[in-house]
Amino acid sequence: MIPPTIIKKENVDHIDQANIYLTKFPWMHPLSAYTLLPNGNYQKKAPAHSQDNNLRSKTQSSSLGVGRGVYRGGQSQNMDNSLVGDGQLMDNPFTVMPTEGQNGQKGQPLEENLYRLIGGQVAEFISLAGKGSVFTFGQIDRHYDYNTTKQKHYRWKIINRLEEKNDIKKVSLGKYKVPDDTLEEIPWQDADIEDVVNVKYPLGLEKWVKTYHKTIIIVAGNPGSGKTALAYDFVIKNMNHPMGLYLFNSGDMTPEEMKERFENSGVKIPIPPPFKTFERYDSFAEVIKPDGINVIDYLDLNSELYDIGRMLEEISRKLNRGIALVMIQKKPGQILGAGGVFSIKKPKLYFTIDKAYNSTLINKLTIVKARGRADPKVNPESMEIEFKLVGGIRFIPENTQG
Repeated sequence: MIPPTIIKKENVDHIDQANIYLTKFPWMHPLSAYTLLPNGNYQKKAPAHSQDNNLRSKTQSSSLGVGRGVYRGGQSQNMDNSLVGDGQLMDNPFTVMPTEGQNGQKGQPLEENLYRLIGGQVAEFISLAGKGSVFTFGQIDRHYDYNTTKQKHYRWKIINRLEEKNDIKKVSLGKYKVPDDTLEEIPWQDADIEDVVNVKYPLGLEKWVKTYHKTIIIVAGNPGSGKTALAYDFVIKNMNHPMGLYLFNSGDMTPEEMKERFENSGVKIPIPPPFKTFERYDSFAEVIKPDGINVIDYLDLNSELYDIGRMLEEISRKLNRGIALVMIQKKPGQILGAGGVFSIKKPKLYFTIDKAYNSTLINKLTIVKARGRADPKVNPESMEIEFKLVGGIRFIPENTQG
């Protein structure tokens, strides 16, 4: 991220002797790089032609990138590597300039100071990015205005050394990830096994499956098999749920079609309805309600079928105590929906809908995966329920097998 030319005073959280701390990412900028204006804003100083100039004074006056570390979490650091406050220190091992290509001779003071400064800045950038984050050479170069060949060469050497020390992991060319070794212990003995989401499904599926909090339910079916009908029937059956219900329509249904479909259910829906409907085409993880009942009709993968695993992972991470019922396409005759095995990993419940045989009146729902079982003694996986679809929304069971 390129440092801003102007930092407005309303975006400043606090200032210490070395840095300006902001209320938004990237959180911090060196105070020495800005000039205080009469109106209280800060203006970035014009960049020098070379970072070699006045490096001695910079490395002596700044608390970042000069000693053996930088500070993290907004805590100040002393030159002897001690911390003031509870910040986490990220070591800067680049206090001695490498002597490769110099016949074993020590580098010039300015060269060594430049190397130390860039080492501290790279360590600072990684600390601010945080564990689990991904960054590129370009992001570092833009953030610190690395424009010269020498700056980028030292940055490259420092990144390579960090990779050798396993402080960062290479993802691809010029792209790296900060390892995340944090662990959160699970207090499983304190869990309440009766704390589930009580919802009603078409065809009475709740008699066979249990819906836990933070559950993704997949319904995969070929066109015309009843995916949207199942989504709308589910909405009607749970429209007064205390967790709140939210229907996300991908645009295949116009408002007129939606109204006709709901009216065909024969159920009187209050005005205004007790649930919300939205039009949304993609990036559902950004808009779903973490503690609500979310219905997505449908997840359109286009040509990137393998990407469904990432999409479902993002939805799962967004959920807290809520659930997401997600419709996806499925080719006739295939067991799984679009994305194949990538679509079945994250969901705890997975249903498919097919034509049962050569008839336009009988369809078949199969329980492919059931992590939650209403009766622990009965495994509903592979159970098949044949049904008729009336009015494009009403499910009439015909036969149950398995």
